[in-house]
Amino acid sequence: MKNYFHLSEFFDRGDAKYFREHDVQNKIMAWQKRLNPIREALGEPITITSGVREYDPNSEHAFKGEGALDIRPTDTGRPDLFIRLAELLVQAQSLRRVCFYPIGKNFPHGGFHIDMRSHKKVYYVSDRDAPEWSKITEEAFLFYVTEQYNQTN
Repeated sequence: MKNYFHLSEFFDRGDAKYFREHDVQNKIMAWQKRLNPIREALGEPITITSGVREYDPNSEHAFKGEGALDIRPTDTGRPDLFIRLAELLVQAQSLRRVCFYPIGKNFPHGGFHIDMRSHKKVYYVSDRDAPEWSKITEEAFLFYVTEQYNQTN
């Protein structure tokens, strides 16, 4: 399978010592394997809006565990891509936690958080303007995404 994601897309900054200590490169390569089938099925580019956050040690984004990513379709003018990406995230057996970020102050286009923190697949929706998550069902997750992006059509 084609690799759609370059290592540099997963981080903004950081030093080599941090990456070695937390085995970040191998964890990023595991994320590439998780994301490539999703990207291929979507048929359009995906932007990683947040990956490794060395400066945020209490976050999954610090990659001390398996890591976390915030993603969205690159083409933010196509609501159908957000809905399709949500469907693909639900179908992806390789993911454990998926959170929908509605359009708001912190996410002007909306997006998704994905990580491996849970032992089974769980879904969340974030508050529009604060990092407060609420656990929801798979059906509610798809409903929130569909409602958000049908309103923007």
